[in-house]
Amino acid sequence: MENKTIEELNKRIKLLKVVAKAMAVALILLLAVTIYGLLTKENKTVFITLLPIVFGLSTILLLQYSSVKKIKEEIKQREK
Repeated sequence: MENKTIEELNKRIKLLKVVAKAMAVALILLLAVTIYGLLTKENKTVFITLLPIVFGLSTILLLQYSSVKKIKEEIKQREK
């Protein structure tokens, strides 16, 4: 991050936020479909296997938000 300008860091933040929001929407939809399938379908094996995928991919969201936080801290330090 040290070799990037503040403008590049701001662009990176915007990109990470857009990707995180898109991924959050996709994960919510996947979770909704999984819960619906578990409640209504007889063959639940597919939906049971999707649950760990949803929770595993949700950790990527946490990593993206922590990256945004680190970039914001870097920008704050440079503005001092």
